[in-house]
Order: sequence, then structure tokens, then C-alpha cells
Amino acid sequence: MARFEFDIARRLSFSSEGKRTPAVGVATAAVALSVAIMLVAVAVVFGFKEEITRKLVGFNSHVTLYPAQAPGSSSVFSYEDKALDSILSHENFITSYTPSVSAPAILKQSDAFLGGFLLSLGANDSSFLASNLEEGRVPVMYGKAPGNDILISRRAADALRLSTGDSINTYFLSQDVAARRLRVAGIYNSHLEDFDSRFFFAPLATIQSLTGLQPDQATMLKASVSDMQRLPQYAPKLQADLDRAFMRGEIGRSFTVDTVYRQGANFFTWLDLIDTNVWVILILMTIVSAFSLIAAMLIIILEKVRFIGVMRSLGARAASMRRVFVWLSLRVGLRGMAWGTAIGLGLAALQAWLHIVPLNPEGYYMDFVPIHFNLWWILGIEIGFALIIYLVLALPSFFVSRISPAESMRFDS
Repeated sequence: MARFEFDIARRLSFSSEGKRTPAVGVATAAVALSVAIMLVAVAVVFGFKEEITRKLVGFNSHVTLYPAQAPGSSSVFSYEDKALDSILSHENFITSYTPSVSAPAILKQSDAFLGGFLLSLGANDSSFLASNLEEGRVPVMYGKAPGNDILISRRAADALRLSTGDSINTYFLSQDVAARRLRVAGIYNSHLEDFDSRFFFAPLATIQSLTGLQPDQATMLKASVSDMQRLPQYAPKLQADLDRAFMRGEIGRSFTVDTVYRQGANFFTWLDLIDTNVWVILILMTIVSAFSLIAAMLIIILEKVRFIGVMRSLGARAASMRRVFVWLSLRVGLRGMAWGTAIGLGLAALQAWLHIVPLNPEGYYMDFVPIHFNLWWILGIEIGFALIIYLVLALPSFFVSRISPAESMRFDS
């Protein structure tokens, strides 16, 4: 019986001339368009979240430990502390950590200058800078010997009219003003104006030497965690463990734990707004496709009233005829989903590889529309949409049971 109903549903999607009926074509196109828009929207939203988060973590790391500032205390500490290392090593959510130094600095040309912070990064962080590199190379960030290489942003390079290989007078503002002529090894551009305008990068040993720090001293520790989504739980636990160790005298300094979520709060608020927008898109596209399918099925039912009456007079049950139109609805919906999935993922893949659609980096913090494929969201959209199609299209099928064989003969085929 199921095979019979399926075959009838397949034949009903075509007209007497063997062409697909206009209602079926419109419904298929509506579903395909809705699914394509939903998949592209989700891929773009996850792309924005992935890219912005990657840049924020690149500048700030997941967790940053600063020496707590008390009256008369120094912002410098020794990171070669076995007790501190033991605490961090026993936190199973911390995957790695590196010392870092941040020092106020001024880059000066004969007729221009720019102030900011000279910042060191760990060896593992060079990949972030390399992915945003426009010219030159990334200096070796974790070498033991001081060097003269510096990495500056495109904004700084344009303001000071610098290119790769040029030298720049650099002044460091600590207890005494120190100066060093550094060479521009590379120019990066993350499109995050707040960070690009403030940060220059140099090897840790270079900054330690220029600021008078010892080889085992730093101003902060940058740590990575196993699951960034759980940072709101990890950070308080780490803070409590460090406070407990300080109160017991196990470590000589108290520390303040900071997270990338607080350091980039404005950006994450913006990303949350984008999440809201994509949910609006998903809901609207689902409603549009559902109404399109319902309207198409009602049109097909009205077109096939005489056929339904003939089938009922030949002994077909109302439930059987309803299943015919449910099969027809699913056939149309799934065909549209297949086309929409192919179109949506195809367009997203082209954008991911070729960066066809550009963006204004001043407003969006990147110069092209980013794409990130999230398998679970794609499967969720496909399964959820198929379920919604089935539930929604059960409604017009009930009109079939209200058609009597006698009254159906008044309709023209």
C-alpha cells in the first residue's frame, strides 16, 4: 500500500503533459531558497564569530594573569616559580601558558611619532601574527638572545611612512627612558583598529633587555584553556586557587585573572547581536517556506479534486489519500531541501575559497565575508527543517478527507 501511495504521489507532481506542475515548481523553489539562505546565514555568522574570536584570543589569549597591584608593589614578577608552575600545571583545563611583557613605547620619525605598547608573544602565538601578515616576516618571538626586529601594524606603518626593512627610533617609558633603533621585520593588519593602533610586537628577550628586566621576569602570563566556552567557570576557579595559594604563603604574589571575554567585551556583545539576527532569519525563512508549501499543496488538492473523488469512489480510503498528499508534500520539500543545500553550501564554499564578497574592514573588522562550516548546525537545520515540513504539511492533507466523491464530480479536471 505504501508503494502505491508513493507512486501516486510521484505522478501527481507532474501535469498531463509530463511537465512538473507550476505549484510544485514554486514550492520547490521556495524551499530551496529558504534552506540556501539559512545555511549561508549560519555559515557567515559562525565565520564572523570564528574570525573575531581568533583575533581577540591572538592579542589577549584565553586567560591573562597579572600581578595584583597593591600600594608600593611592582608589576613585574618572576615566572620561574615552582609553586606557581605547580598550580597552573594542576589546573586540568589549562593547556599551555607563556610569560609576556608589555611596555609603553613611542615610535618616532623625524616628523611624526606614535605611542602604544610593545608586546611580546609566546612561540605558539606567531601563527596568529603570520595569518595577518601583509609584508615581511614575523620575528622569532621567543628567542633567548635580544634582537632588533619589530613587527608593527599597517596603521602604524602608514602613519610613520614605514616599510619592511626600515629602521625606527623606539623609546621605552619605564623608570628611565631607554632608546633603541629597531628594524621593521614585518607589517601585520588584523583590521581590529583598537588593537592595531596600540600594539607593536618584539621578541620577549628584546623587551626584557630594553626595560631592564631579568631573563626570568615578566609582567603577565598568558594561558590557553581546553574549552573556551567554559571560561566563565574556569576563571573563578583559577582565581580562587591562586588566592588560596597566596594566603597560605605558597606563592609570593597575588594575581588577578582576566579573560578574553572581558578584554573584548564590546566585540562579543556585537557577536551576540549577530546571533539574534540569524535566529530571526531562520524563523522567517522557515515560515516563508512553510506557507509556500501549504499554499502549493492546497492548489494541487484543488486541481486534483476530481481525481480524489474518482479514487474514493473506487474504494480508496480517506487516510490513504491523505498519505498520498503527505508523500507528495515530503517529495516536494525534500527535493527543495536537496537543491537548497547544494546551492547554499556551494555558495558558501566559493566565498570561503575565493573571498568573492568583500567587506569594509572599518565596520566589520575584516575585508571579506568570513565562512565557517559547523557540521552540527548544518545537520540541525536539515533535520529540523524536514521535521517542520512533515508537521506543517499534515494540515492541508486533512482537506482530502473532506472531499466527497459525489461533490468532486462537479469540478473540471
